[in-house]
Amino acid sequence: MFNFIRRNRNEELLEARIAELEATVKTLNASNGTLRGFNKNLMEDIERLSGVIPVKALTRIKFIAFMPDGTSKETDFVLGPGRCGKTVEQLELKRTSETFEITQWHTDGSKKVFTYRDGDIIGRVQECYEVVNVQPNTFYIERVRQRQAWERRNRMMMHRK
Repeated sequence: MFNFIRRNRNEELLEARIAELEATVKTLNASNGTLRGFNKNLMEDIERLSGVIPVKALTRIKFIAFMPDGTSKETDFVLGPGRCGKTVEQLELKRTSETFEITQWHTDGSKKVFTYRDGDIIGRVQECYEVVNVQPNTFYIERVRQRQAWERRNRMMMHRK
């Protein structure tokens, strides 16, 4: 009789262990599904990052300004080969109430900053924006990726609130 009770107790322990393992398998299967989705997203990110990235970018800034010698001159900042012999891959414009700052980023990783006082600019400033394809393995694409990562983090923070 004690043997029968012991066998029932062992069967109960085994059934409990089987139920516990089945629950673990279900949890692991759910985790694997989540990881597959995460890996799919990572693969999409890798594919997106390995190619060109189309972005809306400032391609030209054109205006008339007073030069330090007092003469006025049409000033034109564009993407591509510049007067200095370097190739401009990105233009950035920052305005304050007193200054107008243009940053030229070059393909060799260098940059130049041109600052104009607000009073030095005559008339209107023409800004041209176009969609440009940022090529892989450039300094520009790294800045684009950093900006996209920053924007993604900010969106995620906004969704958490």
